[in-house]
Amino acid sequence: MMKIDARSRMLLLICFLGGVAGSAGGQTFENTVFQIGEPLCVSARAAGMGGAYQAVAEDHSATYWNPAGLAQIRRMEFFGTLSHMVAKDQASAYGYQTTSEASFTKLGAIGLVIPVPTYRGSLVFAGGYNRVQSFDGQFDFAWQLATPEGAVRQSWNELEGGGLNNWVLSGAVDMSPNLSLGASLNFWTGRDDYQLSFREDDHLNLYTFDVFEKNDNIDTRFSGTNFRLGGLYRVGNILRVAATMSTPLTLTGKEDWGYVDTETFDNGSRDVSQRSGTFEYKVSSPFAFGFGAAATVAWLAVAGEVTYQDWSQVRFKTDPPVAGWTKGEANLAIQRTYRATTQVRLGGELTIPGVGTQVRAGYAILPSPFKGAPATHDREYLTLGVGFLLDKQVKFDLAWVRGKWEQTTGSLSEDLARVDEQVTTTTVFASVGVRF
Repeated sequence: MMKIDARSRMLLLICFLGGVAGSAGGQTFENTVFQIGEPLCVSARAAGMGGAYQAVAEDHSATYWNPAGLAQIRRMEFFGTLSHMVAKDQASAYGYQTTSEASFTKLGAIGLVIPVPTYRGSLVFAGGYNRVQSFDGQFDFAWQLATPEGAVRQSWNELEGGGLNNWVLSGAVDMSPNLSLGASLNFWTGRDDYQLSFREDDHLNLYTFDVFEKNDNIDTRFSGTNFRLGGLYRVGNILRVAATMSTPLTLTGKEDWGYVDTETFDNGSRDVSQRSGTFEYKVSSPFAFGFGAAATVAWLAVAGEVTYQDWSQVRFKTDPPVAGWTKGEANLAIQRTYRATTQVRLGGELTIPGVGTQVRAGYAILPSPFKGAPATHDREYLTLGVGFLLDKQVKFDLAWVRGKWEQTTGSLSEDLARVDEQVTTTTVFASVGVRF
């Protein structure tokens, strides 16, 4: 009979969803908190355009995409977004396959934009909440482990919820008739609630035990602060060019962990062991640089942007929450494993004259941060959207976003070192903007 060491497994699946674990590219560290989960668009209009919004950014979500875009807003705005995501995971290994599906509905953004009357130009302030990364997901896998004496049935069920959010204060000003500058101060909060259930059944009655069960829980809360700076340059009424920079974000993770192992024997007796504890650590992201452009001709607008980050510069500021690893060892492993990536986003928007309606489409590709990762591990998104001007004050936007990629989960146990996954997500965004 095989039993997983609960504390070791838990430390491998801490809020980073991985510590020391093998995977397809020979990686040592799996995704850190900065790459796990699903990146979210905080407005339906941005989502419908594939997230190519840095040079468009003319609602509250500019606080996230490009704060300089706030300078384009001339009237006070109240803004809100809801999102509904369905995540599907198809896991396979050694000829066994398990499919899991879960849905999540969350508040995506809420905020207020306040223009200040000026003699010329624009001065605008904004504040609110943006949910920019979702940790919500589910993973299931079941198989029959062959042993010299026979076989046992094993199953894993993982459920995760939470995300990263920022509470933001932003401002933008026109420096000239064509140039706007803006800045956002981001107060980051977040939570990752991870639960693992493992079950092993002696269904052939080969051993003295009947069922072994383990239940792990890791509840991590995050906090941190950083800045995002942006610029927007307008070339006539046709072209806009944008640039953004996000400073490194150092997140403090405060982790509460615990596990309960229960082994039930053939004679009905039970052996229960449990343990819990806390851990605190700090990890920092690299700078992020974005560049975008948008052009409008008649009723058609097209936009594109790229975002560059060197993930090999992720650094633990303390020892990581991984058993037996020091800060130095973890950072060397990240340096060897991670690479720089350039995200690409493209989008278009067609305004239908006379009916107050816009239709949108977009595409985005987010490369894997791991060196040597196959192209199938890059995340691809196709998007569609529509917007309605309900009256002169109220705008309603909807977007549909479909994402797909492959990934590898390593080291579920000493006998199951690799599980290949095909992940698809379908997310619907709804935003309302009211201007006074």
